[in-house]
Amino acid sequence: MHAQPANAIKNEVIQPVGKDFAAIACQHVDKPIVTIKVGGSKIGEKAAFAHTASENAGTTDAFYDEIFERAGAIRATTWQEFLDVSLALGMQPTPKGDHIVMITNGGGSGLLSCDHFERCGLPLHELSEISPGLAGRIRAYMPMFGSPLNPVDISGTASPIQYKGAFTQAIRDPNVHGILGSICPTAVTDVPAVTDVVIQIHETYKHLGKPFIMECQGGEECQEAIMKLRDHGIPAYPTAEQAVNAMIALYKYGQIKKNKA
Repeated sequence: MHAQPANAIKNEVIQPVGKDFAAIACQHVDKPIVTIKVGGSKIGEKAAFAHTASENAGTTDAFYDEIFERAGAIRATTWQEFLDVSLALGMQPTPKGDHIVMITNGGGSGLLSCDHFERCGLPLHELSEISPGLAGRIRAYMPMFGSPLNPVDISGTASPIQYKGAFTQAIRDPNVHGILGSICPTAVTDVPAVTDVVIQIHETYKHLGKPFIMECQGGEECQEAIMKLRDHGIPAYPTAEQAVNAMIALYKYGQIKKNKA
């Protein structure tokens, strides 16, 4: 139920003769491993050789995918993703399954998130598929024009009380495996108060062992919220895609641990 610091590895080259050793060695590490492979482009091969004499010629992305998969490592493709997923893996537990519920006050954020979940091979399920009655319980905390599907859109008028009710109903449901929350500031959004609600719920229910990730999409007040959430052990990000990448990495690591068991 508790997260562990992640091993984050930047790699320029693994020689074919050493790939079995690398994979086997990583299998015995009882921590999440995040990797990023650089120097894979044609000009990148030359730059890597000039930088550290790393020989990348003759290797492919598929070669590294195979090594990292055998090693039980999570591969990031950009530096930002590398940092984002390492942060999440070091802070939050893995979900027990793929029943992730997203709660947001912004329809755009919800759509960006569900599209990215599906692109990454982990599509969201509707609340009715996750748990009978959950949509009805959450609907009590949204206006009539809100959407109790998944993502759950509690509308741009959502108050801290409505956020608290929706988050509480979701995280307490035994069929829900993880929570992704989103704050999109509107003229009436109390970002600091919603941030405090999230911290309170996380502290109250973290014994359930469910990952809780936040996206705060906005200006200075959202940046302050992100830093405050992180200070309280909640991975928080400024974009939907970053938050989704973090949740998917937690899910992948959960599957890696099951395969090792």
